[in-house]
Parts: sequence; structure tokens; C-alpha cells
Amino acid sequence: MVLLFFLTFIMTSSLYTQSTFDTNNNNIEISFIKQNYQGDESIGIEFSIENIGTQESSFVLSDVLDQSINFELKTSRNEVIEINHDTDARLTGAFSNPALYRYINLMPGESFSRVFNLRDLYNITTYETFYVKGIFFPDPDDRSVFINSDNTSFSHTPPPLVQQKISEDLIKRTQELDKLATLLPNEIVQSFFEAQFVKDWGKFLLHVDAERLISIFYNYSIQYNNSTDGTFRLELLEKFKRFFTSHWNIPLVSYNINETVIKGQEATVTVDAMESIRFTNRKIRYVFTLYRNSAGKWLISSYTVLSLN
Repeated sequence: MVLLFFLTFIMTSSLYTQSTFDTNNNNIEISFIKQNYQGDESIGIEFSIENIGTQESSFVLSDVLDQSINFELKTSRNEVIEINHDTDARLTGAFSNPALYRYINLMPGESFSRVFNLRDLYNITTYETFYVKGIFFPDPDDRSVFINSDNTSFSHTPPPLVQQKISEDLIKRTQELDKLATLLPNEIVQSFFEAQFVKDWGKFLLHVDAERLISIFYNYSIQYNNSTDGTFRLELLEKFKRFFTSHWNIPLVSYNINETVIKGQEATVTVDAMESIRFTNRKIRYVFTLYRNSAGKWLISSYTVLSLN
């Protein structure tokens, strides 16, 4: 009798979990409660499965919901965002129980939906536009059959107070840029050193022409000059800028501008600086070469370094 009951249960369970889902007759849609989310507020997204066919449709929903419903999140630069560590760890140790599977029937025109908070799945910290795609597996035990939704976008922006601060900083930086256009070569070099002292690398790089400066660094200049790939050259310039700021992240404690010579659209500025490492001081002489660009702004195009002790 017990054996008969067990076999009956297995047969019933097998019929119960059988899916008649047709990917051509069902539609997956995702939608947001709103299009813009600020700060760390919940990012609610509704995942819907609609039967758009003329026959009844059925599918199986796993007790571990992530086995049935997934999302793919990308940035506006088409970079895939990985699920967060906690979610990944939870899914890695999760085991579904077929006895707890749900069998969903949808008549024509009917739909099934669930609401998720994307922050439960992803660490969304940058402020930009994101694109999301929903993925549905009608049989959690068969990952070869699935259906996707179209991509839907939402924007992630700072809270009002942070936006105000960003706006104020942008205005301040714009004013600094306008001021740079009026500085003389010695003032450009002075601002260059002051930015180095406070590690304001954004301002620091405003004083140099990276395309010209790269020529005095052999490993970078060889790659840059030998390449005709515009994208590669731009990426190499960005890499060089990061290297250059790291190269100048040195313990300078003082500097003194000794001489400035301007000849037409070119200038040289000689600076004596003091570097202090632990209890040792080293005096260094820099000779900067600058040129005036078409906008009238002086930029550092090269320099030499000489140790004086």
C-alpha cells in the first residue's frame, strides 16, 4: 500500500510539473515604477509574463525564484554589472526542492507578475543610465529554454543635496578653467605645483598637453607614435595620464620659481624644488617647456629633471 502511494505521488508530481510553455505565445515585459531613482532609494521593477496566444499556457516556478527569473543589468557603456556578493553567495548555497515548485496556468490574455528591488541584486552606486533585460526560464530544470524581455532603461542620480554640491563644484571648476586661460607661464607652473601638493590630480592635468608630454616617456611614446588606431591612441593617452599623476605623487615639500623666459609662443620656466624622504632631503631642478595653444592658454609640453645634490 505504501509503495502504491509513493508511485502515485511520483506520477502525480511528474504531471504537476509538466510545462506547456511556448516561447512564441508568451511575452516577457519589465517595467519600472518610475524612470529616475535618487540616492539609495529602492529601485522597484515589475517582471510580467503574459499569455499572448490562443491556448492555455503553463510553466513551473522554482522555490528558488532566481532559477526561474533573472535580470541582466548593463551601464550606458554596455558594461555588464555583476550581481552583488551577498546575492551570489546566497545563490551558490541554494538548492531547489522540486516538491515546492509552483505550477502556473495562464489563460489567453492572463499574466503573472512579480516585483523586485534591483538593489537586492546589484550594487548600484554610480550615477548614470542603466539598461535592464529580464530573462525567464519556464522550466527551472532546463536552462536551454528561456525567453528575454526587451531592454528597459532607468536613471540613477544623486539626491538633491548632492546634486547641488556637484553643481556648485562644477561652477567652481569652470571658473578655475576660465582663470587658467589668463595665467602666464610661471603662474601655470606655480598652479601645477600647488595642485601636486594637495593631490588635486584633475586640476594638475589641466596644466599639461598629454599628447606632447607623452613624447618624453619612451615606453608610451613608442606605442603612441607607431599606432594608427585612433581608439587605441585615446586609451593610451588616458593610461598615460594615470601613470603621470602616479609618477608625480612624490614627497615634494617646497619649490621656488627661479626664471621665466618667454619667446613668442614658447616659454621655459626653471624651478628648484625640495624632496624629502624620511630624514633625507634632495634638491631638484626642473626646467619646464610651455607653449601657447590656439585658445591662448599656456600648457606644459615637456620638462627635464636634474638632481642638485
